[in-house]
Amino acid sequence: MVFDVEIVVHRKGWSGRRTDQHLTHPGFPLNQQASSAIGLRFCAKCILPRSREAPSPNVQIYTFMITLPGLIRMPAKAHKFEAEGDFVEHLEGAKRRERLPLNEIVARLSLSKSDLVVDLGPGTGYFTFPMAEAAKHVVGIEIEEKMLKVIKQRTGERSADNVSIVRGDMNRMPIADSSADHVLAAFVYHEVENQAKLIAECARILRRGGWLTVIDFQRRIESDGPPIWVRKSPAHVKKTASSLFKLASSSGTKGYYQLMFSKN
Repeated sequence: MVFDVEIVVHRKGWSGRRTDQHLTHPGFPLNQQASSAIGLRFCAKCILPRSREAPSPNVQIYTFMITLPGLIRMPAKAHKFEAEGDFVEHLEGAKRRERLPLNEIVARLSLSKSDLVVDLGPGTGYFTFPMAEAAKHVVGIEIEEKMLKVIKQRTGERSADNVSIVRGDMNRMPIADSSADHVLAAFVYHEVENQAKLIAECARILRRGGWLTVIDFQRRIESDGPPIWVRKSPAHVKKTASSLFKLASSSGTKGYYQLMFSKN
């Protein structure tokens, strides 16, 4: 559902109200788990002081959320991508390929023909198959049934003998200790409820000196991807990984970041 919320500045405080049409920006889709427009209006009117209205430009709802985060109750659970509709196009379409250039991202991994790579939540195989061209073997750990069906079918169609797809939980991977050379966690870090547990599990399966690469959305408002309150910043990843890994490189764009760590 899409709402427009107008934030009106007063001489002594703020108030907010739903509007039928925004003057300068399109409506922003509210996640159903987030507070409703009525809830936002309640917070603005009942918690903040009010006085006679003074004219001001309309402000998008996400500006409200950044300016006054304490007034909005965010969902506690992690946000997971739902494989619904044309999810293959969403994960592999022209827009995504432009946003996430495969050649650049995979090149930064510096894979070799001796590497065993574990791909966490490979989805439809966007990164899996390009990595398989550079590595010895790629193991994809996927739990979503629709994704499993697509990537297993593609593995067979491509005769990708060095790709194995396993149904499993990223927090309890069916991978032996110290057996992997590289782990790729692409756009899954924000999806788990316990990031520290995920990092520890990656450390368990990696050999000493092995590599962990985390790719995820920048913590900023965008029309594509998860809502801002479930996104994790690069600083969050670095802090969570600091006891087990050493940061080796950091790169990305305004839309995503790519952090590469070596295991201590």
